[in-house]
Amino acid sequence: MNDNGETRDEPQLVGAAISGCADAFSALFNRYYPMIHAFAYRLTLSDHDADDLAQETFVSAARAIGGFRREVSFKNWLYQIAANRHRSHCRKQQVRADLTLPLTDGVEEQQAAPADSGTTSRRCTAPSAACLTTGGVR
Repeated sequence: MNDNGETRDEPQLVGAAISGCADAFSALFNRYYPMIHAFAYRLTLSDHDADDLAQETFVSAARAIGGFRREVSFKNWLYQIAANRHRSHCRKQQVRADLTLPLTDGVEEQQAAPADSGTTSRRCTAPSAACLTTGGVR
């Protein structure tokens, strides 16, 4: 953001969006979508997944904007929503992967089985790097 008014009018736009003004939310969307999409791409390493994650972020923001705390920046709030949506998706994918693992009788078979069942999407192939980098965002 620059100092030519882009950040100064944010409180007014956020206030109007909280009051239900669709044009104000649209202006916030147009302002922050490129940044959120770039962040989502860094998390997912996939254009398709980044598109989905960015869209989910703004849908969540639109639904929850009434609870937005004005003492934090709207941009940081969006980044936190995106990080939380990504973590939630990774957890769901991990649960699905765990549920689809074959049952085995012997310990040897369990140790020989690959850790990744291949059922997770590209979005969560490296949760340690992606999820750790967003873990401290508040």
